[in-house]
Amino acid sequence: GQVQHAVAAASDLTRHDPWVNLLRGTVAAFAAGLGGAEAITVRPFDSALGRSDEFARRLARNTQLLLLEESSLAAVIDPAGGSWYVEHLTNRLAEKAWQHLQVVEGVGGMGEAIASGRIAEEASVCWKERLNHLATRSEVVTGVSDFPDIDEVRPSRTASPTLPDGPLPLRRRSAVFEDLRDATETAGGAKVGMLALGSQAEHTVRKTFATNLYAVAGIRMVPTGVEGVVELPPIVVVCGSDDRYATDGVEAAAELKAGGVRSVHLVGRTEDLGDELAAAMLEAGVDEFINADSDVVDLLGRTLAGLGISVAGSPAPTEDE
Repeated sequence: GQVQHAVAAASDLTRHDPWVNLLRGTVAAFAAGLGGAEAITVRPFDSALGRSDEFARRLARNTQLLLLEESSLAAVIDPAGGSWYVEHLTNRLAEKAWQHLQVVEGVGGMGEAIASGRIAEEASVCWKERLNHLATRSEVVTGVSDFPDIDEVRPSRTASPTLPDGPLPLRRRSAVFEDLRDATETAGGAKVGMLALGSQAEHTVRKTFATNLYAVAGIRMVPTGVEGVVELPPIVVVCGSDDRYATDGVEAAAELKAGGVRSVHLVGRTEDLGDELAAAMLEAGVDEFINADSDVVDLLGRTLAGLGISVAGSPAPTEDE
């Protein structure tokens, strides 16, 4: 029968917080084993950084050996057999794959489909849809787009040889976030102000959320006030409860703008605030409403531009920004 050799996807590997790649490699190897692969290759956790060192290569080999020998991954034939859930997904995948294969054969085969750009176009459409999920963090990349370690010290690796561009470019899920972080690090760091309204119980949840969100781009949040501050940061994030926003939010936004803040970000949803309060917030100077549905790639890109930091592939910030 057919021999299956499964290779962990390079698109899943990250340059930032690369240690999480050990978990990704383990999950990939486990899934391949459950699926019946006769051979499995786990990529070293530091592959996205450059040439893997001996330690990373040893961990990649040992991941497979531990699953094989200590977890008895190969001891059962078709361990998912009889699972309606797995078999249903398998059938759906096979049906979709067969439909796609028929289309490819109809245009002259895979070689012709690649040469004509058809496959690249289809892949691009799928990537745009997935990029939207990544940007809104409905699909997260742990350690990069969620729970980033802003103070991490990444391993240093020798650069790998650059491969020539082909018709099907490699797209890593983490790259769009790493570009933001790289821009910040190249600029020597970035900070935004954080104005907490009310008691600690009123603002802690949203402050924690915002701290995590801005750290995706390597941006630190620095506590700031309004009264007695000689110079406010160009961007300030306001954190508080909806009830506190109703009493103090409009005044706080107006005072920040009067103090020279160029952009005020408020953590909350307009629909939770109500039309009247949301409109008053906007009139007072709130420029962004930040919540779990925000497009963080767009938001953080514009935030960096507002701080005078250019991101690779984005227009250079102007003086107005």
